[in-house]
This record gives sequence, C-alpha cells and structure tokens, in this order.
Amino acid sequence: MFFFVKDYYYFLGISPDSSAEEIKRAYRKLSVKYHPDKNDNDDFFHERFREMKEAYETLNDTEKRRYYDRYFYPKIKEKKSLSSPVIKHFYYTKTSDHEYVIKWETAHADVIKILPLGLVKSYGERKISLVDFSKEDPQFVLHASNTFVQKTVVKRLFITESSASDVPKNVYPTDNHQISKIQKTPISIWIACLLVFVVLSLVFLILLLG
Repeated sequence: MFFFVKDYYYFLGISPDSSAEEIKRAYRKLSVKYHPDKNDNDDFFHERFREMKEAYETLNDTEKRRYYDRYFYPKIKEKKSLSSPVIKHFYYTKTSDHEYVIKWETAHADVIKILPLGLVKSYGERKISLVDFSKEDPQFVLHASNTFVQKTVVKRLFITESSASDVPKNVYPTDNHQISKIQKTPISIWIACLLVFVVLSLVFLILLLG
C-alpha cells in the first residue's frame, strides 16, 4: 500500500491528464533547471529537487499513479485554498555598502517566485549585492499565484542607493559636486580676494575723508 499526501502534478508543473511522455519531459526539464549543483547547493533547491524526483517516481509508475489519482489526489484538491493569493509584505533593508536583504511574506499561494531570483518559499528573506546586477537600480518582481483558483498577484520593488540614505537621487549628486568645487578652490585665490577687498576698503575710506 502507498501513502501519498502531496500534489505531485504541481511539483512537475503538469495537469492530471498529462500523458506518460509529458510527465517524463517535464521531469527532465525541471531536474536540470532546479538541480542543486546548478544552484549553489541551496537548501531550497535540494528540497525542490527531492520533491520532483518523488513525484516522477510515483506518476511514472502506472500502478502507483492509478492508486494516487483514485484515493489521494481528490482529497488534496479539497484541501487547497479557495482564497485569492495575498502579498502581505515585500520590502528591503540595507545591511552594508551595496548589500541588501529582501524580505517577503505571502498567503493563499502555492507558487511564489521573485524575478530574477526564481522560485521561493511563501515567506523568507534573501541577501543580495547590487554589484551582481547589470542595472544601477535593479527591479525585483514578486509573483504569488494560487494555481487552484488560477489567480496571481504581483508587486514590484526597486532598490536604489539613494533611497537607502534618504537623499533624493536627483539632488544628492548635484549638491555633492558643488561642495567638491568649493573644497578644491586654491587658498591663494582666497588670499587674493581678501587683499582686493582690503585695498578697495582703504580707497573708499580715503575718498570719504578727503
């Protein structure tokens, strides 16, 4: 007797009426994409890969799949949330120069991904460095989907260096440039300006007394 409690069709990204060939094709494609060796041996991908392998071994076996479809998959469908997906929060905090931590939490979603990071859990955090991205102000997009009700919510997040210091990006470089010009002014020029001011003051005083 087999005991199944997971949605194996979801793990492989296929429908319950998929053919044996479609099951094999989906597993080959996903096993390459989510193999831990290709994702820095991240724990999330280890678990994801294990679930895909478990799903394939069940659905690729005719007897196991028939038993799963008859006794377990209908109950799994009943337990799935009928509520629309929700993004509770999606924001970032700065930890050091060019390094940030993205934090998120969702509800009623069974497929969650953050582009360009990939699939993620329903809640968590991810440390990133802006030097790893080609754009100056990279954009991150959180997708939270409930595949059972076929609804998705999306939220975007832009990370900018200026926003972390609470200084508007279009103001700070200009002000900084003006300060730099003042700091680089030679001392001799200031002395010359002071001497001119003294001479003019003396001339004005002589004319006034004369």
